[in-house]
Amino acid sequence: MTTFAPSRPRRAARLGAAAVCAASVVLLQTPPAEAAVRPVSFSFSYRLESRTWTQKAGRTTLAITKCNVWTGKFHAMLVRSTWKGDTRMAGATLTCAKGQRAEFHAPVDGTYYFVFTKLDDGRSYIGNAAIVYPG
Repeated sequence: MTTFAPSRPRRAARLGAAAVCAASVVLLQTPPAEAAVRPVSFSFSYRLESRTWTQKAGRTTLAITKCNVWTGKFHAMLVRSTWKGDTRMAGATLTCAKGQRAEFHAPVDGTYYFVFTKLDDGRSYIGNAAIVYPG
């Protein structure tokens, strides 16, 4: 019995078809809205308000990337800023350690910011975080 290897044009066609299928799977798995990332540096002993940013409605994530106090806890509150006044949207308690994250829901397009608070115990929390939101 004799076996034949596929010809080069047929092999190229199969590889091309496989590449198109793989690309379509990747495209179907990407989220419909692009996310924006805002790096944040923080240093506070009791309370800190972040700078504002404008985002579309959706999920907002706060992820700690660096912190000097690995066992310390603090509260992060997502706030929507409007000309009528600010509205507290959601809050979460985080440990100030790399890899800690919390998710918040921003129900409408708007301008938002975070308020960080902790016990007034004389320790300062210094570190970095990333805010990921729908752009």
